[in-house]
Amino acid sequence: MKLDQKQQPPALLLLQGPNTYVFKAVRSQRDDVTQAEQFRVIAPADPGVAVPLWLEGVVPGTYRMSLVVGEAAEALRCDLGEANQLLVR
Repeated sequence: MKLDQKQQPPALLLLQGPNTYVFKAVRSQRDDVTQAEQFRVIAPADPGVAVPLWLEGVVPGTYRMSLVVGEAAEALRCDLGEANQLLVR
Protein backbone atom coordinates (compact mmCIF):
# COMPACT_ATOMS: atom_id res chain seq x y z
CA MET A 1 0.00 0.00 0.00
CA LYS A 2 1.24 3.48 -0.82
CA LEU A 3 1.72 5.75 2.17
CA ASP A 4 -0.77 8.28 0.79
CA GLN A 5 -3.59 5.73 0.50
CA LYS A 6 -6.42 5.87 3.01
CA GLN A 7 -7.05 2.55 4.80
CA GLN A 8 -10.74 1.72 4.83
CA PRO A 9 -12.60 1.03 8.10
CA PRO A 10 -14.18 -2.35 8.82
CA ALA A 11 -17.62 -3.06 7.36
CA LEU A 12 -20.54 -5.29 8.37
CA LEU A 13 -23.81 -6.33 6.74
CA LEU A 14 -26.77 -6.17 9.09
CA LEU A 15 -29.88 -8.28 8.34
CA GLN A 16 -33.04 -7.28 10.21
CA GLY A 17 -36.25 -9.32 10.00
CA PRO A 18 -37.68 -12.08 12.19
CA ASN A 19 -34.22 -12.07 13.86
CA THR A 20 -31.17 -9.84 13.49
CA TYR A 21 -27.90 -11.14 12.06
CA VAL A 22 -24.51 -9.52 11.48
CA PHE A 23 -22.07 -10.66 8.78
CA LYS A 24 -18.47 -9.45 8.48
CA ALA A 25 -17.59 -7.87 5.16
CA VAL A 26 -14.29 -8.43 3.37
CA ARG A 27 -12.51 -5.45 1.83
CA SER A 28 -11.34 -5.80 -1.78
CA GLN A 29 -9.72 -3.84 -4.57
CA ARG A 30 -12.06 -1.79 -6.82
CA ASP A 31 -10.13 -0.29 -9.72
CA ASP A 32 -13.19 1.68 -10.86
CA VAL A 33 -13.23 3.47 -7.49
CA THR A 34 -9.49 3.99 -7.02
CA GLN A 35 -9.18 5.38 -10.57
CA ALA A 36 -12.25 7.63 -10.40
CA GLU A 37 -11.40 11.33 -10.52
CA GLN A 38 -13.45 12.20 -7.41
CA PHE A 39 -11.47 9.72 -5.26
CA ARG A 40 -7.93 10.45 -6.48
CA VAL A 41 -7.29 12.89 -3.66
CA ILE A 42 -8.04 10.37 -0.90
CA ALA A 43 -6.67 7.33 -2.81
CA PRO A 44 -8.71 4.72 -0.91
CA ALA A 45 -7.09 1.33 -0.28
CA ASP A 46 -9.40 -1.65 -0.82
CA PRO A 47 -12.62 0.38 -1.20
CA GLY A 48 -14.67 -2.65 -2.36
CA VAL A 49 -16.90 -4.65 -0.04
CA ALA A 50 -17.89 -8.32 -0.39
CA VAL A 51 -20.00 -10.14 2.18
CA PRO A 52 -19.89 -13.94 2.30
CA LEU A 53 -23.27 -15.14 3.64
CA TRP A 54 -23.87 -18.51 5.26
CA LEU A 55 -27.66 -18.59 5.59
CA GLU A 56 -28.16 -22.15 6.89
CA GLY A 57 -28.96 -20.97 10.44
CA VAL A 58 -30.96 -17.89 9.43
CA VAL A 59 -34.68 -18.04 10.31
CA PRO A 60 -36.87 -17.90 7.16
CA GLY A 61 -38.39 -14.51 6.41
CA THR A 62 -37.79 -11.19 4.70
CA TYR A 63 -34.81 -9.16 5.89
CA ARG A 64 -33.90 -5.52 5.41
CA MET A 65 -30.20 -5.06 4.78
CA SER A 66 -27.91 -2.30 6.01
CA LEU A 67 -24.20 -1.77 5.50
CA VAL A 68 -22.38 -0.52 8.61
CA VAL A 69 -18.93 0.98 8.08
CA GLY A 70 -16.59 2.07 10.86
CA GLU A 71 -16.22 1.32 14.53
CA ALA A 72 -18.06 2.38 17.69
CA ALA A 73 -19.21 6.01 17.74
CA GLU A 74 -17.71 6.66 14.29
CA ALA A 75 -19.71 3.91 12.55
CA LEU A 76 -22.05 4.95 9.74
CA ARG A 77 -25.07 2.93 8.65
CA CYS A 78 -26.62 2.85 5.19
CA ASP A 79 -30.01 1.14 4.76
CA LEU A 80 -30.02 -0.61 1.36
CA GLY A 81 -33.76 0.04 0.92
CA GLU A 82 -36.86 -1.94 -0.03
CA ALA A 83 -35.46 -2.97 -3.42
CA ASN A 84 -32.59 -4.81 -1.74
CA GLN A 85 -34.43 -6.94 0.79
CA LEU A 86 -33.33 -10.55 1.26
CA LEU A 87 -35.90 -13.36 1.26
CA VAL A 88 -34.75 -16.48 3.14
CA ARG A 89 -36.86 -19.61 2.69
